[in-house]
Amino acid sequence: MSTVTVTDLIPGNAALSADVNATITSWNSATAAGQINALNMAMEGSDRRTFSASEHVIFTNEVGTNAPNQSAVSSGAVHNTSGSYIVVTCGGAMQTNDVTVDSGHRVIVHATVFVVCSRAATGTANYQGVQLVIQRSTDAGVSWSDVTGTTRRVKMRDVGAIAAQVLCPAYIPGVRHSVTWTVHGVHTSNVPVRWRIAFQTDTADNFTFENAGIWLETLGC
Repeated sequence: MSTVTVTDLIPGNAALSADVNATITSWNSATAAGQINALNMAMEGSDRRTFSASEHVIFTNEVGTNAPNQSAVSSGAVHNTSGSYIVVTCGGAMQTNDVTVDSGHRVIVHATVFVVCSRAATGTANYQGVQLVIQRSTDAGVSWSDVTGTTRRVKMRDVGAIAAQVLCPAYIPGVRHSVTWTVHGVHTSNVPVRWRIAFQTDTADNFTFENAGIWLETLGC
């Protein structure tokens, strides 16, 4: 890449047009592969926001028009005490379609869901809790495996003194909590893969999922 030389304007001295023009000339004199443009110059430095959309040394892109899945539709009141994870459904299953990523490219999975449950009576034996995880499937959704490090847990407080019993003698506050993940890993094969947000609950008490979404990016190099 071309070198840019900035001709300083000295504080206290009269600014000369020649100095300003020298800097402009330095920027404009670069040509061809060394030309300075939006793809090789940015204030925030070298990260995925400044990578070229076409494949050079490093590139980034959204994966497929059908891969993202976002919804503002509520799941309604649901629970899952089966002991196995099931998909979060908000107007549709919160999972991607099958996506084929080149071997050696890094996949970035973004996921978010807003979790709500009602308050519970003081003295309830078991306070509501929900566990969420991102899962992946390499057999078109027949079987799913947890993505390491993506488990998130949301739970009402236990019987401690976090909420004042004097001021709230009858109820334990409910849950209104947003859970957001960004997880990445290197894709090791060209086998189609899909991802989903899945959950299970501690008790048969209901939770509601809202404003959920899961979508992908890849970084290639």
